[in-house]
Amino acid sequence: LSKLRIVDADGKPAPCQFGVIDRWLNEADPSVRWLLVDFIGKVNSTESSTYYLRDDGGEKVAGSPLKLQDGADKLTVVTGPLKFTVSKKAFNVIDEAWFDANNDGQFTDDEQYVKSSPDNGGVVTSGDWPEQGYKAGEKYYSSARPPRLFAIEEAGPCRVCIRVDGTHHAREGGSPDGLYDYRVRIQAYAGQRYVKVTYAI
Repeated sequence: LSKLRIVDADGKPAPCQFGVIDRWLNEADPSVRWLLVDFIGKVNSTESSTYYLRDDGGEKVAGSPLKLQDGADKLTVVTGPLKFTVSKKAFNVIDEAWFDANNDGQFTDDEQYVKSSPDNGGVVTSGDWPEQGYKAGEKYYSSARPPRLFAIEEAGPCRVCIRVDGTHHAREGGSPDGLYDYRVRIQAYAGQRYVKVTYAI
């Protein structure tokens, strides 16, 4: 993979990252069979652009605006224009978020648009099932307990993917088993002002 790169029609390298999905089942030559390619291209909505995958080990883009800071309690991600945190203790999807509106590379208090709250995140409402300890209208939160799994599945110059697994729990009372597991993936992209969240129950 270290030899691979993406270049535009003029031969200029584009930000890219690669992952092996599958290899040939040949012990003498376990070369890549299926490859995942992520790259950042530029194209206007009414035009087309051509990009090439090369394996010449040539020049690559130096640096990326995509930065991670992995702390004990939270993960901080900066995409360039966007900064956000994900809590490892009380998972409420996006714990805090800032947008660098004036494009000065700083994230100030007046640029924060998501503030930390246990009310953020996933919430499921129970139906009435007394035999299992569920009462109608009872709320179960993803933030009520720490997740079982918190993992950085991918971290490259183009994209980061965070996976979080856990169970929704009531804040008081409720079933000790909680209500429905969740698996969440948060993907952020270099230079972009949005994230992609997949929330599976």
